[in-house]
Amino acid sequence: MSKVNEEKILQRPTYTLNSTVVLAYSGLLTAVSILLACIYPIPLFTDFLLYEPSDVPIILGGIFLGLGPGLLITTVTSIIMAIITGHGGPIGIVMHIISTGILVSMITIFYRKGDSKGRYLMGAIIGVLGTTVAMVLWNLILTPLYIGVPRSVVVGLLWPAIIPFNLVKTSINSALAYGLLKLISPHFKR
Repeated sequence: MSKVNEEKILQRPTYTLNSTVVLAYSGLLTAVSILLACIYPIPLFTDFLLYEPSDVPIILGGIFLGLGPGLLITTVTSIIMAIITGHGGPIGIVMHIISTGILVSMITIFYRKGDSKGRYLMGAIIGVLGTTVAMVLWNLILTPLYIGVPRSVVVGLLWPAIIPFNLVKTSINSALAYGLLKLISPHFKR
């Protein structure tokens, strides 16, 4: 067997989607994400930190469609969620784009380089920790503006609320996305 043929056999198959298909899947995943955000918001730790599983379809969008579409789904979902729910306004939009964008980026980048449980887990761990650190910083900057309290109040919320919330939310959503990924990826590749 020639070296060229051997290299072709060892390469992972790639699945290319045209832009119309990517756009259609992006719209579908955005709709599912918005639906999950509007139906299942659960207050955790404080009344302004709401858990919703809306990141799950966004993570799947990043994995199946690519990082660009994953971040597009994140942005559109964040804007529409803020309009529909009235929760967060412009500050909530920015916070959601940053938190979900980091998680989706890390999982997508790591998993698409070699689709294995280990690579997904590595991306999820980095995404969870990266999101948590970023949200500490952005909460210190933006939350005083959002809820109209001094920064010292936000500092007091870091350990009992903000840090655990981000760790819990991103960990649950990463685990749910991985479970769904394993269920649907064989069907998607067909």
